[in-house]
Amino acid sequence: VDYLPANMRLDARLAEAAQTVGVACRADEDMDEAKEEEVDEAKNQLTEDRFAQEYLADFRKQEGLVYKEFQRAKHIYTEAQIDISETIAGIDFGFTNPTCVLTIIKDRDNRYWVTDELYKTGMTNEAIAEYVASQPYDKIYPDPASPEAIKHLTNKYLNVYDVVKSKDSIESGIKKVRELFKQNRLKIHESCKNLIWEIETYAYPEKRRNSNEPEHPIKENDHAVDALRYAIMTNTPDNFKEKNLQAIHYHQRQQMIRRNMRSNI
Repeated sequence: VDYLPANMRLDARLAEAAQTVGVACRADEDMDEAKEEEVDEAKNQLTEDRFAQEYLADFRKQEGLVYKEFQRAKHIYTEAQIDISETIAGIDFGFTNPTCVLTIIKDRDNRYWVTDELYKTGMTNEAIAEYVASQPYDKIYPDPASPEAIKHLTNKYLNVYDVVKSKDSIESGIKKVRELFKQNRLKIHESCKNLIWEIETYAYPEKRRNSNEPEHPIKENDHAVDALRYAIMTNTPDNFKEKNLQAIHYHQRQQMIRRNMRSNI
């Protein structure tokens, strides 16, 4: 270009600049098309409420939310130095519905940090047990409605605790989680998108007039919040009797493990 006359050199440089701008514009167009494809795919795969929340910043369920105390700015964290007391897991089993395993660190100030989530459909009981066995859990709190899945955990000599289900266990567990949110003692890592989504959409049904029946949340999209509830409500027992009962179960399991190990020698 430099050997051309000045006016021609200017025209050539303008042409080069125009070509560069054209390439950049095409790149932007390609990115826009990719984003449009991602949005279209999400629209086809996600429920209407979840699509509105994830892509339109539209939180549709406001009335009857269970965890009204939850605030993204307050309860979601990106990085933290955690003084670890113990690492626990809450598990909600599934196959057609997602299995959810939450990794939760309890620090020495009795705050809870949800650091990771497994949220996946099509997992067998053995696959779930193998995943849990690969994690450094001190205590495991699984859904008690799945004894066969729990058996796969205990067969691997994992420290499984009994989660007690009763007529008021759902509400008492929810109450404990809400209290932790209110006291700012429950934090969730930003990567736990399914847990965050469920917390922000978990709701009670519209209350019927003149009804004194106990209120239970709508039974949908509750796999992660159930796993959270199992861990929180069992790891923070209400009274000394429950603590003693858990200690007894723990020692019984340890005796069973020692007997099995001796019989395999």
